[in-house]
Order: sequence, then structure tokens, then C-alpha cells
Amino acid sequence: MLRACFGLLSSLNRQMSICVALAFCLLPAACGSAAGAPYTTERVTWTNGDVRLAGTLYLPESGAKVPAAILLHGSGQMGRLTNAGNRVLYNHAEWLASHGVAVLFYDKRGVGESTGEFRQAGFDVLAGDAGGGLALLRAHPRIDPARIGTVGVSQGAWIATQLVERGEALAFHVLVSGGAPVTPAEQEVFVQANQLRRAGLADADVADALATLQIAFAAYRADTDAAWQALDASRAKLSQRPWWAKTPLPVAARTDGWWRWYRSFMDYDPRPTLAKTAAPIFAAYGDADPLFDIAKMRGEWDTLRAAGVDVTLRVYPGVGHGLRK
Repeated sequence: MLRACFGLLSSLNRQMSICVALAFCLLPAACGSAAGAPYTTERVTWTNGDVRLAGTLYLPESGAKVPAAILLHGSGQMGRLTNAGNRVLYNHAEWLASHGVAVLFYDKRGVGESTGEFRQAGFDVLAGDAGGGLALLRAHPRIDPARIGTVGVSQGAWIATQLVERGEALAFHVLVSGGAPVTPAEQEVFVQANQLRRAGLADADVADALATLQIAFAAYRADTDAAWQALDASRAKLSQRPWWAKTPLPVAARTDGWWRWYRSFMDYDPRPTLAKTAAPIFAAYGDADPLFDIAKMRGEWDTLRAAGVDVTLRVYPGVGHGLRK
């Protein structure tokens, strides 16, 4: 498998080779941690409106014009130095840079050295942050602007499709445990159902919980007195169940602040954009990922492939979200 990675990286003049090589190398089990050519790092900054983004550019030492990837964060507090999940992204950046691919890894707004607040930012705002990073890559004298793509992890897959909608010219997409090609609301239904089943709930209880979740979605969308009253009644009834104290359903009250932010992207459907995406896509999942219905994801990608989208799908055994054990 290590030999396969080097073979793919040696043919970087073809965009699909870049895409597949990047994807293989995201799996330490596939490519190992063998040292490659040396690389250097540059501290970089850019702005999106009044927000300042800070990042690190990993540059191969050899090669006049190298391909490049921008790492797109998952949800939550994601930066260069904040948690174990970011260490995984750091390993991706280090490995790829040592094998000929420049990588831009930056602190999400409101994390590390970046200003702003990600908890109030929708997908469009986060894509705007990433767009500034892409502009920086295109202007760099060592980077080939025709060979720049994305590596989107989890929520980062939705940000990648938003970049396409913004008109960014991208050469490839590697989507690791990515939410695309479903909506955040669709994914949330599976996440909650899976969590409740793993907690030992009967099918009837799971069905009732999912019905309440749909009522919550309707309340977020409509924001009417009637919709919120329906949710309050459904939640009050459900909270009498014995399992509620240990596994309550995460639905908002009208006085909560977060549901308006969630409403801004919960129904974002990436499928129309993916159907028009010309760049090759490598989608990678772990079959032990508790956040995705792998069978559904296979079906969605198969539908897009049948429509002419250049998709390579891999499901790796025994690994979970982010392709981690």
C-alpha cells in the first residue's frame, strides 16, 4: 500500500491521481509514517471581513510549482493546537508536505490565533474564511494555482461544497467522514437514532424520539407559537419515559440561543452542487463511524456517480469518525 501511495504521488499531473493519493495518505495504516522529503513551514494570516485567520503553510522543499490542499475543519473548536482531533490533521499536513503536496492548516475563527466566533458562523461564513486561504495559496510563488484542492473532514465536506458554490476553481476534493451528500438535519436523525439504539432503547421509543426531533425541526423552521407549543407538548410527554434522564433528546426551547444558528444550515443540501462538480472526489468513511448511515452514504454517492460525478468511494473496516480507531 505504501508503494501504491508513492506511485500515485508520482503522477500528480493528473488531478485524480492527486485526489486518490491524498486520500490514501490520510490513513496511517495505509501509508505509515515513513519520512519523505523535507518540508518547511510558514506562518500566514488573512482576513475575512473583520475576522483575522491565522494558519501554517506546510511547503515541500523541492519542486518549483507544487500542488496544494487546504484542510477544512470539522465542527467544534478546531485549530492547530487544541485537541487530539487536530493532531490527526497535523499528521496529514506533515505527511503530505513531506511527499510533495503543500498544505494550509489554519485555526478556525475564534480558535487559537484566529479572531471571531465559530459558534455564530454558518457554513457560508466558514466557507468565506476558507476562501481567503485559497486566495493565499493561489498567490504563493511555490504553488501551482491549477492544482489546489480541499481535504474536508466531517463538517468540512459541507464547507467544500460551499466553496464550489462560491465559484472557487478547485482541482480535487478529499472528503473524510464527510456529511456531504446529505443535509445536516438528515445526518442528525441518524446520529440520534443510532445513539438511542446503542443505549438499548426499544424501536418504539426510538420512533417516538425521532418524531419529536422532526417536530423540533419544524419549530426551528417556522418559529411560530403553534410550532413551539407542539414541540413543548411532545417533549413533555417524552420526558416521562424512564430512559429520558440518561439519554435526553437534544432539542431546543424557544428561549435557547443556538437553534437560530442551527436553522441557518440544517437544511443545506449539497447534492445539487455535488452533481455539478467537475473535480474528482474521493470520499472516505470508516464502517464503525457512529455518525453516519454507511449504507445510505453508499447509495447517495452511487446516485451521484451514475449522474456522471467523478467519485471514488472507500469504506475502511474497523475505524470510526475521521478514520480513527
